[in-house]
Amino acid sequence: MKNLFWPILTVLVILTCSASAFDQVNISFQPQPGTPYLIGRPEFNIDTEEFTTLSLKIRSPQGGTARLFWATNFDPQLNEQKSFNFDLAAANTPKEYVFNLRAQNSYWAGYVSQLLLLADNGAAGIEITEARAIPGNFWTGLKSSWREFMTFERPLPRTINVIFGPKINGQSVNLYIYWSIFILSVLYLFYLIAGKRASSAAIIKELTAKVFLLCLIFWVLLDARMLVDQFRYAALNRQIFGGKTLAEKQALSTFQTYHDFYYYLQRCRAKLPDRATYRLIVPEGYVYFREKAWYYLYPLIAADSPGEVPDYLLVYDPQKLLKAKDIPAGYYPLAAGQDGGYIMKRSGR
Repeated sequence: MKNLFWPILTVLVILTCSASAFDQVNISFQPQPGTPYLIGRPEFNIDTEEFTTLSLKIRSPQGGTARLFWATNFDPQLNEQKSFNFDLAAANTPKEYVFNLRAQNSYWAGYVSQLLLLADNGAAGIEITEARAIPGNFWTGLKSSWREFMTFERPLPRTINVIFGPKINGQSVNLYIYWSIFILSVLYLFYLIAGKRASSAAIIKELTAKVFLLCLIFWVLLDARMLVDQFRYAALNRQIFGGKTLAEKQALSTFQTYHDFYYYLQRCRAKLPDRATYRLIVPEGYVYFREKAWYYLYPLIAADSPGEVPDYLLVYDPQKLLKAKDIPAGYYPLAAGQDGGYIMKRSGR
């Protein structure tokens, strides 16, 4: 046992060894006035082959989610594919965040010349006291995997609420569970065969029972992990909707970014006669606005087919993105509001 002490100690030292001052790239993050993000500039371009891991120490006055972007010599633009989300905790003292970017995102490639940290709740009060790119080791990889596994994933409100589930190194945790079940099952099978204490039928029966138990354990653990996100989501909904009226809740649940859209639809519903036909005109890319209008404007009738000529045009354009060619001819303004929407009525009606 004494002969094993020094080899084991040596391995542990190697595994826990952090990058030295000569084996890291320091990064300076500075807030940009009037923007919700901080720009990070490394002291020299980061070689992603060597420096696989990023370590940030962040002090933030409030929690939430944040997204880290980077630009490379292959693609100098800051875009979504070269980014990832992470949970930002409220902390009065700097909290360390470790990201094994090489394993988490295949676009951590080439030379990184710039980074950007975008916080959902804005950059006010956020301070990155230390930022560095390092080669990484066993423990930084373990920290990064645990942080990624526990990252809060909000449901994506599409036609269904999409949830991809926890990930480790950019891969679904299910992949690791399947391989774990397979490897442990094979090892246990060899154990039973080597013991030669039972018939083949008995071995199969016992192996089946153990595999079922193993699947049940992973199922319970994964369900417990998903339950954590459900509690987080409930707390977030309480923060957003707590103490608000029904109309305010409906406005926020319709579109949190464009919650005025709900009030615009209510104004339209009040002004238009029952069973009137309408067409909603919105800029391209305003996903699901028409579906929301179908719901809130009932019993008004949506005339969305190309050949139909509606009695009214409902134009919602808070960002002033529509052009004159987007509005059909033969209609005159009936009512406008401060929410970026107005109503047009067909001439001669």
